[in-house]
Formats: sequence, C-alpha cells, structure tokens
Amino acid sequence: MRGAILHDLGRTPSAIVSFTLAGIEAEEVVQRLQATQINVLVSPPSSTPLDAVKRHLPSLIRASPHYYNTEAEIDALVSALEKLTAGLGS
Repeated sequence: MRGAILHDLGRTPSAIVSFTLAGIEAEEVVQRLQATQINVLVSPPSSTPLDAVKRHLPSLIRASPHYYNTEAEIDALVSALEKLTAGLGS
C-alpha cells in the first residue's frame, strides 16, 4: 500500500501489525479510523523504549486483529487506509 511502512521484525510475524503512514501522524490516523468505527491504537515510543530508541521509531499505529474479526472488518481497515493514503505521492 502506498505510504505504509511496516515496523515489525522477525521471521514469524504475529497478528499485531505496527506501521506508519508516510506524511500522516499516527494520532491522526487513529482518530480518522475511529471516526469510521475502526479501532486501532497509537503505540508511542515510550511503550517500547529500547526498541524505539535503537531504531529511532516514531509513534506507531497498532492494528491487533484477533480470531473474532471477520474478513469484512479486515477489508474495511485496508480500504480505509487506502483512502487515507490515496493523496500521497508515489
């Protein structure tokens, strides 16, 4: 997806996805998604201080899908993120 940067490490990723969207602060993304009934969180550098300092991480957007989330809900998240990034440059 244009403008999305994944910040997860490791060969075996979990369902939690930590990412940023280029040009949009994490707090703004969370607010805009919550306005459409999509729940994601801001993960500030203070929540993972060693990793954040070592990797110079900003506040991240954290999506935590679980077994009870439907494919339609995941599709809604992806669609909402695509709308947010639609105006970003290539």
